[in-house]
Amino acid sequence: MEKLYQYFESIPRSRTKTLVLVLAGILCITSLLNLLFLSDKLRDVLDNQLYFVGMVLVVYLSWLVFLHLIQKRDPVQPEHLSLRGRDIASGFAVAAFLYLAVTVALAIGALLGTDGLAVHAKFATIGATARTLGVFTFNIMLNAFVEELLFRVYLIPQAYLLLRQKIASRFVALLLAVLSTQLLFALIHLPRDLFRFDVALATMISTQAQLFMSGLLLTLVYLRTRNLLFLTMFHAFLNYGLPLVSTDSDFKLYYMIAAFAVTIFWSKIPGLVPVTKQQLHNHQLY
Repeated sequence: MEKLYQYFESIPRSRTKTLVLVLAGILCITSLLNLLFLSDKLRDVLDNQLYFVGMVLVVYLSWLVFLHLIQKRDPVQPEHLSLRGRDIASGFAVAAFLYLAVTVALAIGALLGTDGLAVHAKFATIGATARTLGVFTFNIMLNAFVEELLFRVYLIPQAYLLLRQKIASRFVALLLAVLSTQLLFALIHLPRDLFRFDVALATMISTQAQLFMSGLLLTLVYLRTRNLLFLTMFHAFLNYGLPLVSTDSDFKLYYMIAAFAVTIFWSKIPGLVPVTKQQLHNHQLY
């Protein structure tokens, strides 16, 4: 824990203006995006998956441009957001290796079973493959990247630094930072249930609880690895698995188990040691 505290305390505090703009963007963009579904004409258009993915792509790319522009004058730099070249490469490589390992394991299980080996419907044809990869890349992956960048990699350290000004205990400050940011993560999904999907109150409460718990789960992965790309891929595969093999086994469950195993031993794996305070201090970016 000491190394984690030191890591957070080595991250500079973001400017108040930047923090306010980010929070305002989170609240406004999610609300306005889902308000579009109140219009019957727009709902008919956005129910088309291609148009919806296109709109989401524009929104997420706009988010990234916005974050880049405000970051240029902020003390928080790419190395503080796990955006060093080495971290990007290692995170993607580990996530891809886990994907292949789980896929091979499921294929072996299918061969040993009674149903035999068959390609999953998501990849059964060229058209299905294109749609699957398109949705995953431009909707799921971009969504996971933006959410992890905002709600875990950026907001948790910033909330911790703010709370440490008032709270002497590092543990209490970190606990409150995690709980508050992940509560916000759950709450920003409310406009979706209110305006896009007409869900009952009980379902809405259940969804909020599940999102909060998911946020805590993703936070554990972040605190152990401090690797944005690995965290993004973990999030993306939990939201939208890409099983190549048609099987009764749950691809997302097996991927989650494999990713957690790697997360637990992350600091023991050569080349995957989390970013340290000294590395940030020395600006060892590449």
